[in-house]
Order: sequence, then structure tokens, then C-alpha cells
Amino acid sequence: MTDLDEIKGKIDLVDFIGRYLPMKKAGTNYKGLCPFHMEKTPSFMVSPDKQIWHCFGCGRGGDVFKFVMEKEGVGFPEALQMLAEQTGVQLSKVPQAGIDTRKVLMNINEAAAKFYEKTLMETNEGRAAKEYLVARGLTPATLAEFRIGFAPRAGRALVEFLIRKGAKEDDIEKAGLGVRKGNFLYDKFVGRVMFPLWDSLGRVVAFTGRVLDPKALPKYLNSPETQLFHKSELLYALHLAKSAIQQEGRAVLVEGQMDTISSHQAGVKNVVGISGTALTLPQLQMLSRYGKEIVLSLDADAAGGEATMRALELANQFDMNVRVVLLGDHKDPDSMIKESVENWRAAVGAAVPVMDFYFEVAAKKYDIRQIDHKKQLTRELLAVITKIADPIERDHYIKRLARLVDVEPAILYDALKKSLKPVRNFQRPAADKGEELSPTWLEEQVVMLPMLNSHLIPRLLEAGRKVKWASGLANTIYDKLDAWYTAGATFRSEAFLNNLPEPTKTQALEMMLVMEQSYANVAGEDIEKEMNFYLELLLSRSTTTHRQELAAAIAEAEARQDQARVAELLKELNQL
Repeated sequence: MTDLDEIKGKIDLVDFIGRYLPMKKAGTNYKGLCPFHMEKTPSFMVSPDKQIWHCFGCGRGGDVFKFVMEKEGVGFPEALQMLAEQTGVQLSKVPQAGIDTRKVLMNINEAAAKFYEKTLMETNEGRAAKEYLVARGLTPATLAEFRIGFAPRAGRALVEFLIRKGAKEDDIEKAGLGVRKGNFLYDKFVGRVMFPLWDSLGRVVAFTGRVLDPKALPKYLNSPETQLFHKSELLYALHLAKSAIQQEGRAVLVEGQMDTISSHQAGVKNVVGISGTALTLPQLQMLSRYGKEIVLSLDADAAGGEATMRALELANQFDMNVRVVLLGDHKDPDSMIKESVENWRAAVGAAVPVMDFYFEVAAKKYDIRQIDHKKQLTRELLAVITKIADPIERDHYIKRLARLVDVEPAILYDALKKSLKPVRNFQRPAADKGEELSPTWLEEQVVMLPMLNSHLIPRLLEAGRKVKWASGLANTIYDKLDAWYTAGATFRSEAFLNNLPEPTKTQALEMMLVMEQSYANVAGEDIEKEMNFYLELLLSRSTTTHRQELAAAIAEAEARQDQARVAELLKELNQL
């Protein structure tokens, strides 16, 4: 038994997913509202027999590992480790030394967070910090939700606390919470309001400390890079925002902790913070797991403008849309929220496409009646247009710019060609683009239909020998089905599917759940007609592909003047 099988054997998928969303029994399955997209009618289904889930609305689905990956926004290794810890399974192929070190540092950070929280709430020196936070408009509930604390002014208060808890000085230093001066280890953070920084699972990995004295420097102090904390990979409060991002399909990006916290308190919870304006590829990659649109609400300065440009360029790689919140005269979201929560909500809802934002800014910045202003405006907007990967969208804005500066579009196209560099773009699979009856979809339908009616197996096996399988999944199922049937074993679809190797097994079980629902009221003869129709299409495509291959081989043989090979290939071609 593999580690994966052992973990799955200890988890009931209905109970596990039931922790995240309410579900009701629907026949042999359970149904609820999908946690990954907005819907009013439940289309999210879980099969207790197959231990598989699938949403008929957004198309996501899989096993317990896939659910954790989608819901928590983590990769397979992280999902495997999480579920192994929950079920008490010792992973056989994971070096425990690295895991143990991370656990030690996690425990130290968590203990530090509790220490800072208690200092804020229960000490005299924490009272001033709490008063400052309340004056900034934060409620007690918000302070608790974001676990805001205070670092005492005594230079070794945290270090001594952690040592009493059993932590080693070297580990405190590795966690980024201590700095060594001579023979002694002192607190990294002293006399500061403390904001814990979390990973996507809500585990404390680092801290940001803010001074109370406006004259003290630096105003903000971050933990150093550690085994747990990499600044370029972290989004502040993602663990609190990811459910809202999934539901709404978009994430709002703001700068720093206070803008994030104020927005959550105001009820706009699909908001995450970036440190400064240094938006990075790993951050965009993380967000792309939850939604396909990012909404920027960064400071209206040069750095904010550069971050917006950077976001547009990076978003192309994940096929994400970019919008911008217009803050008007407000310098940041926090100041807008203080004036009016409703205005902030309305501004987020009315966020404009990023190119519209650039056009609006440029129109206010330049007087296009002056030729030098017109030239500068054109250069700036062309520089942004070059970042657009989609040719239709790029063409739209080229024509818009041509109308704005009153020139022929051809002139701008010529200028664009000189500056345009290839932009990498994430390509969705053909099936996601809505192409009808792709070879892969056809093949997977064909091999799964006999799971509903086993008397169709001989027809599939006979015709399938002439099919050039494009889908690795379909090919594996066909080969296993051929071997099973040839051996003369009694066929039961559930037993057959459960004996498939991973990941084919999980994919096939999910497809089976979908097909059982899709064909629930379809007569057997109609299923047979549909399979025969699909087989004819596949055979026709396979024949066409084979003809093309033979034609290429004949041309190659003729170039070598190999007449015997040419005659052999022509004979094969004529037999098709």
C-alpha cells in the first residue's frame, strides 16, 4: 500500500469536505454549493463510494488531495504533508530532518505571536499601542482576527520567554526573532506594534513591526528571510482572503498591513497585501489558483505605477485580467475607508480595466494639442500596449490610441513593431477554450461509456485497435480494459476502476461520477448509438492521421530512391 492509499483509507471524503461547506444527500451522493465559484444552485457533488468530488458548474474535481490543493492553494507536496500530519501517516519518501526543522521554527513563531498578543492586551506598555490601534479605527474583533500584538521594550523579553518554553537560541535566531550581539541573543523587535505574517495555510512564518514614535526609524521592520519566510512569495492575509477570492473570482491587491486590515474590517474580504509595491511572479502564480482577475489599489506614486505595469506584464503569463481601483483624491484605501466604507466598496466594484486607467491618467497628464505632449503620450501608452498578450485586445487599444492622437492606426502599428517583444502567455488546454469534440475529450468519453454498459466493451475493444490514441488517460484505460476482458474476468466497473494505477484511477473515478449524472436518464440503446458515433469520428481521424504519416514516409523514401519501400508504403496506403 502506498502512502497515498494509506492516507485516503483514513479519510472519509464526505466528512472531510463537510468541514468546509454544508452538503445534503442527493441519491447515493452528496451535493452542496461549490466553494470555488459563485453559484445559487448547488452543482458541487461528492461520491462517498468513489471518494471523489466534482463541480458540474466550474468543472473542478478530483480526490481529497486535489480538494486540499484547490481549497488551500498549495501544491501536491504540501497537500500530501498536510494530510499525512492529519491522519498520522509517516511518509516513507520524505526526509524528516527538513520537516522537523520547519516544525521547530513554526512552533517558535506561533509562541512569539501569542507572546506579542498577550503583551498588547495585558501589559501597561501594550496599552499605548492598543490605544494607537483603536485610534486608527481598528475594533477589538479585528485586533484578534489579525493577531496584532506588541513587542516589549525590554531587549530580551521574547528571547527569555522562548527559552523558558524550551526553545534553543540557535533556533530563535534561525526564526528571525533574535539578533546576536557579542555572546548574547537579543530580541529582533523592540517597542513595536507587531503584525504576524502567515503562509497560505494561516501558519505564522514571520513578522512586521511598526514603531509608535513617528520620528523613530525604520518605521517598519520585517523579519529577515528564513527557511519559512521568503518575502517575494508572501501575500499578507491570504489565508483570510482566499475563500472570498475564490467566490468572487478576483483578488484586490493593496500595499501593506493597514490597508488590508481596514478593508477586511469594512467587509471587503477578497483583499491581500503586498510588501511595498514589489509585485512578483510567485505572488501572481499563487493568486491565479484562486481567481482569474486581480484588482490593484496601490499608492498613486511612481512606485505604484511601476507595480501596475509589472502586474500587467506578469498577469499575461497566467491569463489573468487586471483592473485598477480609482481612489480619487485619497492617498490609499485606508484613508478612503476612514471617510466612507461605502465609497471603498463602490470603488472596488467599479474598478476599471488597467488600460482604461492608463488612458485616463495620460489624458489628464498631457495636452495633446501640443505636438511634444502628443508624442510623449503616444510613447507612454504604446509602451503599455506592448505588454498586452492578446492580439484582439492589443488591436482594440491601438485603434483607441489612434483616435485619441488623431493619427492613422498604421502609423502606430509600425511604431509598435519596432518595440514589440514576444510575450509569453499561458495557454489553456483546447477543451477549456470550448473547442467541440477535441480528440482527447472524444477518446475519454469512448473508453468510459462501457463503464455504464458493459455489453459495449467488445465493440470498443474491436474498434479501439485501429485508433491512434492521443490521450494518455484513454490509452491506459483501453489497455487495462483489453487485458481485463481478455483474461475472462467478471467485469464490474467499480472493481475495474479501483484497480487502475494512480493518477489514472482518480481521473477515471471523477469521470465516472460525471457520466453517471450526465447519463442517468439516457436509455441503453442511445448510449450505444453515442459511443458508435464517437468511435466513427475517432476512426476517421485516425485514418486521416495515418494517411498523412504514410504520405510523409513515401516522400522520404522517394528522396532516398528506395523504390521497394515506396511500393510497400503505397500498398499500405491503398488498403486504407
